[in-house]
Amino acid sequence: MNVFILRFGEIALKGANRSRFEKSLIRNIQRRVEGSVIKRVQGRFYLYNDKLDEDRIIVLLHSVFGLVSFSPAIECELDIEKIKETILSVIEKEKAKRKIETFRITTNRIEKHLLSSNEMSRDMGAFVIGKTGWKAKMKGMDLNIGIEIANKAFIYTEKIGSLAGIPVGIEGNIFLLMDDPDALVSGFIMMKRGCDIFPLIFDEKDREMAEGVIEKLQVFSPGKLSLHVYKPEEIKEVAEKYKLRAIAVSDKVDKMRPDLEITTLRPIVAFPDKTLKFYRDKIEKIILGIEK
Repeated sequence: MNVFILRFGEIALKGANRSRFEKSLIRNIQRRVEGSVIKRVQGRFYLYNDKLDEDRIIVLLHSVFGLVSFSPAIECELDIEKIKETILSVIEKEKAKRKIETFRITTNRIEKHLLSSNEMSRDMGAFVIGKTGWKAKMKGMDLNIGIEIANKAFIYTEKIGSLAGIPVGIEGNIFLLMDDPDALVSGFIMMKRGCDIFPLIFDEKDREMAEGVIEKLQVFSPGKLSLHVYKPEEIKEVAEKYKLRAIAVSDKVDKMRPDLEITTLRPIVAFPDKTLKFYRDKIEKIILGIEK
């Protein structure tokens, strides 16, 4: 069974809406990472999956907005001896990969069980030194062994950064006008801000380009994306029918069209070429990993 610690950021600031945000994030993760069971414990999610291998889960989690970081972990009972046994198994696995001379124990208590964080880190550090002869080092260590205490103990050795942002769907639905290849970046940014996108073109000549963009954005969307064709004068009526709150366009500061009939958003209007390239490269890297 693969176990992952999942960490989120902006959701924690949403007060009364936090429960809705968390439910949306869980739903989106389960849609992206097939076969996952997710348990919530005190502001943390733990993902369990026996259908996919660990590397595949890591790749798929990289495409979920709302996650700040995640860690592959080993779960064990809340028992000091069980934790020591698990740490030893982790050490053996890591020693097989590379030479290790220095280490650190980092303890985080989500729930207040067993020892305090400092006591746990000190005692487990002494245990590791006794078993390996390694030196403890607070910065620049060869291996950081994380211990997270919740309803169970979770042992991990890496914290993998993710997309952050807000779960897709939280901020409602918007049009995404796809008359420019940079709609890829516009759509990515609006989805990161929690918007479900409704792909749109005004002219059939843009269909092939738009469908290529949709194929890439689909990687980040928990729902199916389909291309729609309407005339500019029709969008207000369509927006009312489908409860679309705005339209995002890919205008740049040197080429801006007048506002359309509903709220017009320009997420990349001030982006220099360097920033656009950064986003394009980031998106392509995630897509490439998923397609492998």
